[in-house]
Amino acid sequence: MGTEIQNNQFTHQNIKPNNNELVTRVPQWVWAAIPVLLTFFVYCGSFNNGFVNWDDTTYIQPNPHLHGISISNLKWIFTTTYTGNWIPLTWLSLAMDYQIGGSSLWIYHLDNLFLHCLSTFFVFKLIYKILSLVQNRTNLESQRLNTNWILPSAFFSSLVFGLHPIHVESVVWISDRTDLLSGLLFFICLITYLEYTEKPGFKNLKYLFCFIWFLLALFAKSNVVTLPLIFLVIDIWILKRFKANRVMVLVKKIPFVLTALMFGIIAIQAKHLNLNSVSNDLSPSYRLMNAFHTVWFYLVKLIVPTGLVPLYPIVFSKTFSAGYIFSLFTVVGISFGCFAYRKRSPSLMAAWLFYLITLIPTVGIFHTGYQATADRYLYLPILGPITVLAVVLVRSLEKMKSVLLLVIILSTVFLSYRTIKQTSIWKNSITLWENTLMIIPNNSAVAYANMGDAYLTAGRIDEAFYFFNLAIKRTPGLSAGHDGLGEVLIAQGKLDEAIIEFKQSISIDSKSATPHNDLGKVYAAKVKYDEALVECQEAIRIDPDFAEAYDNMGNVYGKMSKSDDSITAYRAAVMLEPTNSVYAGHLSTALALAGK
Repeated sequence: MGTEIQNNQFTHQNIKPNNNELVTRVPQWVWAAIPVLLTFFVYCGSFNNGFVNWDDTTYIQPNPHLHGISISNLKWIFTTTYTGNWIPLTWLSLAMDYQIGGSSLWIYHLDNLFLHCLSTFFVFKLIYKILSLVQNRTNLESQRLNTNWILPSAFFSSLVFGLHPIHVESVVWISDRTDLLSGLLFFICLITYLEYTEKPGFKNLKYLFCFIWFLLALFAKSNVVTLPLIFLVIDIWILKRFKANRVMVLVKKIPFVLTALMFGIIAIQAKHLNLNSVSNDLSPSYRLMNAFHTVWFYLVKLIVPTGLVPLYPIVFSKTFSAGYIFSLFTVVGISFGCFAYRKRSPSLMAAWLFYLITLIPTVGIFHTGYQATADRYLYLPILGPITVLAVVLVRSLEKMKSVLLLVIILSTVFLSYRTIKQTSIWKNSITLWENTLMIIPNNSAVAYANMGDAYLTAGRIDEAFYFFNLAIKRTPGLSAGHDGLGEVLIAQGKLDEAIIEFKQSISIDSKSATPHNDLGKVYAAKVKYDEALVECQEAIRIDPDFAEAYDNMGNVYGKMSKSDDSITAYRAAVMLEPTNSVYAGHLSTALALAGK
């Protein structure tokens, strides 16, 4: 993926490698181990990080289906499209984390880091194998094969992959287990495919294992549906096996393509159930221009990894701005250049196609969510650019090894520093959103609402009031903004005003259980118990696993002197969240008062 390939072939028996160089005397496992160890060390700070209110506190922390491996939980794991995705393997891994560490955060962060370190190792193996194939097909003018650039290139590629701060979002954010797990299986699948195509023996078994890895990757996240196209790119531009046996090459792809189509349909249906108004409002022109901008945006962030935030807002006015038009012409220009140069350097074309193809599911054409793009979407595509960068660097400084070593050391120090700093930004919700709004002050209403929620949780009521109002002013149709403002008004004792906000939130998003539950709390405080019960029941109807709604219902029944109903509701809350001491305390008190 980064140097020239010609059509001539050679036999390994006639090659005389240069064994006098340092790279041939250092064992390959050492080259592979160094990036992994450095990556683990640099990310160790994440063990002190907590859950953040960017999906963690909604989908993972309170999710009762992840609190044990039971038949009912397994049924949920393999059937739910919660979050707008069908990701059973990811849910299963999170449930296993809970089995091991309970509600302790260290196990989630350790597992995320472990997956990323494994991916860093397999990236080294993958790049080394691909570069070896590229070199083995180069037209050699002599019988002396120089492979001394391959190990350093694979080493630098895996080093950049492991340490690059743009991966902090995927590694440190617990909710992005999907990209880590699917990415690891994606890399293993590619290595298995290369083994299948290159080495004789056990061909059918290797093909089967390749399909199994692909299937598991899809179970983790459907963004790997493009893998069959990557196989084809490798066949055409790296292995040169497409012309010689085109029919068989295509036939072997059929199971992969059919499986990818099936999972693609499932993913589209899951996303459709989770569509928001912003996604529906995106015009085709914006989607297209934003896609070109995203392709260029990632290349810039790869070289200059600063200003990284969890939410890059959608700005419709940028659709035909100078920056977006520049991105369009730049991406088209690079694509044309790679195509024009494809015969002299087919591996360069392969690297660029790898980058573009792996971006297809997340580049914004099929768009859901409030973000224009996201750092986590580069987890797979980054392999193309960093491999080209590594090969160009190593080959350019091949005869200046001291300079090359200095560049690698400086790159390691810079990337490590940026990653450690970025990791600290994800320490908690307040640090995350304060940094986001410092970098992009005019961010989306979602960022303002999340900032308000972080301050509300911390008891900083006045600041929460300011940001929730800012969110509503920016986007009046944001349900979370009105719901959050309602909670602030409760804290301020303004119950009637809170009721107005909760009703507004419900009118905007009738599928959200939270505002119904909050409205029930206000009615209970105003001694309107019948109305409170109605809202709690509606919240439970919308979300049968809403433990807080059961707890609130128990409170209401208790005030109505219906002890049996109160105990039943509290029991349901405790069953959903067994480790919640508040719910357990309420149940204990109710049992004691009932003489039980």
